[in-house]
Amino acid sequence: MLTIDTIINEAIFSLGDIDEAYSTLGFEHRDRLVELISSLNSEADLNPTGEFAAQTLLSSGLDVLPSMHVDRSRFPSIAEEQIVTPVFIVGLPRTGSSILHRALSCERSFRAPLAWEVRSPSPIFPFDVNAMQSRRRQCASFFSIANELDTDLQAKHELNPDFPEECVLFSGRAQFHSWFYACFGYVPTYVESLVERSMTKSYAEHKVVLKHLQWASDGSPTWLLKSPFHLFHLEDLVNSYPDARLIWLHRDPIDVLPSWCSLATSVCAISSGMDASSELGDLWCKTWAIGIDRALSARRRIRCPVLDVTLFGPSNRLENVVANILNWLEVPESTRTSELIAKIRSQRFREHVYSLESFHLTEDLIHEQYGSYYRQFGELLGS
Repeated sequence: MLTIDTIINEAIFSLGDIDEAYSTLGFEHRDRLVELISSLNSEADLNPTGEFAAQTLLSSGLDVLPSMHVDRSRFPSIAEEQIVTPVFIVGLPRTGSSILHRALSCERSFRAPLAWEVRSPSPIFPFDVNAMQSRRRQCASFFSIANELDTDLQAKHELNPDFPEECVLFSGRAQFHSWFYACFGYVPTYVESLVERSMTKSYAEHKVVLKHLQWASDGSPTWLLKSPFHLFHLEDLVNSYPDARLIWLHRDPIDVLPSWCSLATSVCAISSGMDASSELGDLWCKTWAIGIDRALSARRRIRCPVLDVTLFGPSNRLENVVANILNWLEVPESTRTSELIAKIRSQRFREHVYSLESFHLTEDLIHEQYGSYYRQFGELLGS
């Protein structure tokens, strides 16, 4: 069973300085950590692998702020970085956002956070290639273990330390108020708390990490970021980044939900002994319906440019969608992007097989719960 003392002690051991850990963190977010631990212990049915992984995950969350605090004390100019006109890819999950993220990030005008950076944004050692490679190797090792534990995982979501990664991994991770943790297992109580609460502080942490990564890279590029979970908190996002631009990816929820639940079930199976397919189907069908309704409502109030696109349908080839987006962003397309798209098309991916029935879902149920989405974007969804 997970305990807060064990997690805190592991974090302190990792930091190597008790005073630094306590004074910097201040345990401002202790209540949320307790809440997350309680949900994992009582609902997720963690197996020994899951308990070990959760303990490591949560203790690393405690490490984030103290480690970045040390970086900023050494390099005060990190705090002076400015995040200007970031681009966010939003929309329901399983809409092709990972491939689109990769394709767009080839353009030199953009900077996307890489998986190894997202997992370990700190410590920063400028010009120290060995330190950077050490962080990358840790990420690669984690991905390798995950793929060994579930050989079907690569077919559902390709893991590569050098690929662009979702920014959900640093939205509230250190505050234990993050959708990142909700994907670890079946934790409905914790998911409910995320739906109900503001993400203002989580986006403040998000900006802190971006400044960190930007300071350590060359120049001040336009950040290209993505996560489906931004749907739940669009107003908090735009309040934090008033000059943001949004690319909203669309796909029929009838295809989205079983694909997402299939991925969630794989992750859950690694950490748990329970068959949670039915529970996950019910949880995420309801949760994403809340997210899409909230996003549609927020969209009427936010004041930022939004481009609606889909990668599905015979006329929506990736290269055409990318060209449309770059034109909208007024970014000239380079050969780098077309070369990557050609490379992606030449790859042979394992088929990801899923069905509504596997998660006790039906088309009628989805049409009922996502009615407002179908009414507003039915033509784009092909329904």
